[in-house]
Amino acid sequence: MGRRVTDHLRRVYREPPRAEGVFESGTDGEESAAPVATESSDAIGLAWEQEWEQAVFEAAVARVREQTNPKHFQVFDCCVRLGWPTAKVAATLGLSAAQVYLARHRVSRAVKQAARAINAERVLGGFPSEPRSSSAS
Repeated sequence: MGRRVTDHLRRVYREPPRAEGVFESGTDGEESAAPVATESSDAIGLAWEQEWEQAVFEAAVARVREQTNPKHFQVFDCCVRLGWPTAKVAATLGLSAAQVYLARHRVSRAVKQAARAINAERVLGGFPSEPRSSSAS
């Protein structure tokens, strides 16, 4: 469901402003400005999407941090956020490589589920969405 919100906002931000149609009818080189506006709006949309995904990720990590075993979260933090190799994490925390892989997998799965839940909450919380066709019988 979170993808629908993202797609909607991407579409909204990519649409040219309605007043831009007035400028297109001009003959003083106004057409050359249109591609620049499109490129900048694409860059803005991409930057917004990256910030959105990062914010959702951070919120999901904060939720999972409260619910998981602190040692497992520490493994996740070292592997994913700090980028440490498995051997270094295992040696630093006194775990085997298999324990590191398992803890990272479990916490990663929990973060993904929390991110999906956050996106679902935001969709249900009143973010604009596409008009749905009435198919209820």
